[in-house]
Amino acid sequence: MAKDSGDIQVDRVGDVTRITSKTGPMRLHDLAQLQIEESDGNLEIVNTGQARVHNKGGNLRVSNVKGDLEIEDESGEIQVSDGEGNVKIRDTSGQIRVSHARGVVIDDTDGDITVRQAASLCVRQKESGQVKVSTISGSVEFPSRIQLHRE
Repeated sequence: MAKDSGDIQVDRVGDVTRITSKTGPMRLHDLAQLQIEESDGNLEIVNTGQARVHNKGGNLRVSNVKGDLEIEDESGEIQVSDGEGNVKIRDTSGQIRVSHARGVVIDDTDGDITVRQAASLCVRQKESGQVKVSTISGSVEFPSRIQLHRE
């Protein structure tokens, strides 16, 4: 699906869903697999298989992902919860909050990061902001110049 602007709502798709949208919010529920090549707006993604999301701006709320999740975002808040796969996030600015995930890998420039109940966490890049963690069962890696806060 390709669209220049306006709201997009997609529900119950049993195959790969591919979306390119210049602007506008999206509500995406119950998808077998999701690929968002380009978007700029608020996204709500619930109950999907493997997902790859490229968003320029807006808030992302992602929950109940049954496979790996990859997010590339330039600005806005990112919330990820209840993922069964690994989570990889590349972000320029805005808060990142992840809870109930397997391995989490984050490349971030600015904004706070909070990760709760994950198998592992690797913050590969971070220029400013705090990193807060709780209940990480495996390894926690982060740049030495960033202070880690355990909750």
